[in-house]
Amino acid sequence: MLKLYPIAILVALSLTACRKEYSGWNVYYSSKINLVDVPANEECPAGGVLVQSGLDKNQNDILDSIEIDQTEMICNGSAGVEPGVDPGGPKQVVIQLNMMIANTGSATPIIVGAYPFFSKLYYPGYDSIVFVGRPYINPTEINRCTVELYDLTNNSVIANSTISSNKGLDETGFVVSKNLYSTLPDEEITLGIKIWSENEGMFAGVYSMYLYMYRR
Repeated sequence: MLKLYPIAILVALSLTACRKEYSGWNVYYSSKINLVDVPANEECPAGGVLVQSGLDKNQNDILDSIEIDQTEMICNGSAGVEPGVDPGGPKQVVIQLNMMIANTGSATPIIVGAYPFFSKLYYPGYDSIVFVGRPYINPTEINRCTVELYDLTNNSVIANSTISSNKGLDETGFVVSKNLYSTLPDEEITLGIKIWSENEGMFAGVYSMYLYMYRR
């Protein structure tokens, strides 16, 4: 079994993520994420987690079915722990990325932020990782903001980490990437983000970025 190394910025959260965000002149909505365990099936032989995200527009502190903007199925993998051995720790771990906000008006991608000393190998038993954030645009423009995780150590994009939105800040909730566990390198790296606007000269931004990690 892999040794679990200490890391300073690591927070274990409950199964619902919530953050108050400004929407309009005097209304605040909460961005929420629901996690639903899914048993083994044809799509995910080892089972997985269904990630639902959206804005709590009726402000009842629950992400109702009508408020779900995005769903992403995250299949469990098979890495990090011997069969039949419980690695301990929470089923979900959330890492808040230190590059919490970025924006651009360029269609040419820019790379910003730095989260050093990250390795998936430091989290034995966790076999699914997704990138979560809130990309948004100026609501008066027809545009799209796209964001990807970037491996600054090896100068390459992390495959499966893409998130994007063509909605304004008051319309978009959390956007969840595909499972990127298998595309992360088996070494310690520094993470950054790559962001661009679909149309030159139009605003694109992102904030509230996290890595969500799950184990069986």
